[in-house]
Amino acid sequence: MLTKNELKQLRKEIVLNSVFIKDYSNSLGIDENKVCTFFEGYAEYLNELALSSKDYKIGYYERITKYDTINNLWNYYNIFIDDPLKRGAENE
Repeated sequence: MLTKNELKQLRKEIVLNSVFIKDYSNSLGIDENKVCTFFEGYAEYLNELALSSKDYKIGYYERITKYDTINNLWNYYNIFIDDPLKRGAENE
């Protein structure tokens, strides 16, 4: 499992909602496809958070931007029983 600081670093290195796998490359050695899949789910999670609040009237990208915080990212990451962001040797 990543630490909160590692997760924050990873978030800074990727382009959220990008359609290009290369935008999910990172210095933590986590497969770009895994990172892409994880952050696609995270964006939907943020959208759901916004829709369940009074912010349902603002646009999708505004909702994502407003709710994209390290605490929301950390909460989303900790929903998983198995680490969705396993690195290299951790996959074996």
